[in-house]
Amino acid sequence: MNLPDTVGYAVPEEYGEMFRRVREFLGDQPGITLSAHCHDDLGLAVANSLAAVRAGVRQIECTVNGIGERAGNAALEEIAVALAVRKDSFGVTTNIQLDQLSLPAGCSPKSQALSSLPTRPSSARTHSLTKPGSTRTALSRTR
Repeated sequence: MNLPDTVGYAVPEEYGEMFRRVREFLGDQPGITLSAHCHDDLGLAVANSLAAVRAGVRQIECTVNGIGERAGNAALEEIAVALAVRKDSFGVTTNIQLDQLSLPAGCSPKSQALSSLPTRPSSARTHSLTKPGSTRTALSRTR
């Protein structure tokens, strides 16, 4: 179940609260994976995506380098690095290998997180976002 912020208007507290309320209403229904999709019009797409993870989201739709419509989407590399560096705080892991992230040919890095990584192509399209003791679900990126 995807609850997007396609106009990039939400702030992290509001976006996270929306997911908390949905989880409270639905409970932990088998077969339902909550998903976030954030646009970056206010520069908060990554922060909103991370707030959604804190609120129980287990799938994030994001893009390499934040490339997307208007102001862009949440940047995969920023989310991946935040979840890796602060894994103790978020309580989830991914199977993203940070040294495998790379930019499409001809693009320059938007974020410092990606600019310091080697540019090696990765064929991976989905990654896992799991909480210890839970089942694996996909962390997807959009094109």
